[in-house]
Amino acid sequence: MGTPGKTDRGRGIVALGVVWILACSGAVSADLYYETKADYRAGIAAGEMETAGSDTCVAPTVVPDLFEGDNFGDNGTTVGNTNTVGTIPIACNGNYATVAGPDEIYTFTTGNAPRPTFFVTTPDPDYDPSIYLLTTCNDGNSCVAGADSCFAQNAPGNPCGAVSDEFFGPLILTPNAQHFFYVDSFYAVGGTRDAGPFDLVIMGPTRPVELIEFTIE
Repeated sequence: MGTPGKTDRGRGIVALGVVWILACSGAVSADLYYETKADYRAGIAAGEMETAGSDTCVAPTVVPDLFEGDNFGDNGTTVGNTNTVGTIPIACNGNYATVAGPDEIYTFTTGNAPRPTFFVTTPDPDYDPSIYLLTTCNDGNSCVAGADSCFAQNAPGNPCGAVSDEFFGPLILTPNAQHFFYVDSFYAVGGTRDAGPFDLVIMGPTRPVELIEFTIE
């Protein structure tokens, strides 16, 4: 990559004598009230609990099961965190192998045929996030996918605009497996662009509706 100086750029359903028992959770409705725009972006409706992130593999933040239409949101920060993973394969995000900044870690376990999508936005024009998904918490080589393409510069031709938005998905992931989602940065801990606040949204499903019983009466 050269010199480390990143270029700015269940409910039961009965019908017709067939009993289907499905396992699912309630979805986040578009009719819900959001107290702030940040909460709307993060999918956090008024009255819902926001989960704080973690920067350790010992106790990463657990994302609840997300079914079709469910969202998980967190307004977090990487400020003051440690660097758990420093490098990933360049094929992970297609741009940079370095992820030397402080990070925030989330974990979830997939069900059958998961297809999640991940979004991270920062309002801080100095923070340049890098996001990626691992199958082993502290092993960058286990990366499944990632994104590190935007940096919030108002330079001509810059696609990022005033904020840095990173996203990837929907992903077809390995069923019944634990995954670890990182909010990180290209820049090393202690730099001017290494850390900052972020809004995270994970859109389900990580655990799609599953048929758990089928009977014909």
